[in-house]
Amino acid sequence: MASPLNPEISNEDLTTCPICLEQMTVPKCLPCLHSFCETCIAAYCAHFTAESGIQHTLECPVCRSVLNYTKQKETSETLLVSPEKWVQTLTLNFLIAELLERKKFESTSKMCFSCERLGEKCEANNFCKECGELLCDMCTKYHRANKSTATHSVHLFTELSRDELKSSNQFCNLHPGEMLKLYCCDHEIECCSLCVSVDHRKCETVKTIEIAAKDICQSDLPKNIKETLQCSKQKLQKVRERYIEDSKKFEDKIGSIVEELNHFRQDIKTKVDIISDKLTAELTQFSENSDRKYSSMVVELDDRIAAFDNELSIFTTVFEKASHVQIMVTIKELEKKSPLHTKFTNHFTNHYFHSHLTSS
Repeated sequence: MASPLNPEISNEDLTTCPICLEQMTVPKCLPCLHSFCETCIAAYCAHFTAESGIQHTLECPVCRSVLNYTKQKETSETLLVSPEKWVQTLTLNFLIAELLERKKFESTSKMCFSCERLGEKCEANNFCKECGELLCDMCTKYHRANKSTATHSVHLFTELSRDELKSSNQFCNLHPGEMLKLYCCDHEIECCSLCVSVDHRKCETVKTIEIAAKDICQSDLPKNIKETLQCSKQKLQKVRERYIEDSKKFEDKIGSIVEELNHFRQDIKTKVDIISDKLTAELTQFSENSDRKYSSMVVELDDRIAAFDNELSIFTTVFEKASHVQIMVTIKELEKKSPLHTKFTNHFTNHYFHSHLTSS
């Protein structure tokens, strides 16, 4: 919703409310100079207050500037006002109001302003120069009959020049119906005659709005403001370009680091694969050798256990069926073999535990 950088901003952009995205009605201007429909900004203020729980400040919907809507008293105290009442005190954006009025003037179907305020549509034929409003025939009749507007200059708008149609008057927010014709230089504010009589009667310099505008236009102030805005814009554009360049450089740097990490990961993976293949081959060879070794050991043990079984069978048979002589002969033979059996058994037992520890 921020304003575009293009200096050629169309009237359509200026008169569109950033909240409802429709043509503004009663354009109110915040202190940060962003404008919204009066109803839209009032609803936003109420919603912001309810959501945030903050009762003194709110953020502009466009630039997020923090705005204070507490009314300052003459003392150090503050008087909290409702968002709706605060919005009503906001300044009417006369530029946008004039652009909206101009749209109505330039429209092919010109409608009566008074009837529109009543929710009705009636084609306008006349224009009041003092009020700056288009009027239908019926409203023109009542306009001329009303005591306060009887002296106004009402003409057929076809008889007036384009400049005369554009030069509509602005009305005071504090005193409805009173036109802003004066300017207080002491307070730097536009005033109606009642404002001057009530609030600015002690002010030293009060000019007509035409003279004040002419003095400002002839001074260096407009030129200085324009130069300041252009200079600030150029500086911010340069900073913006640098941010974009830095962002691109940062993105390229991150991409480079990611690429290096990918190469590093691939290099590590290659080395790990080489080591893994080598260890796998060695372990496979070791496993095959161990399998052959354990197989031969098992065969040898099977043979030895079979021999023990045979001797045990002989030992049992001799004592059950053989003669005393045969018992003596057999016992002597078995006794001779007993140390060999013990030695073999101890050898294999010690070799097994030693091999088991080595393997572990």
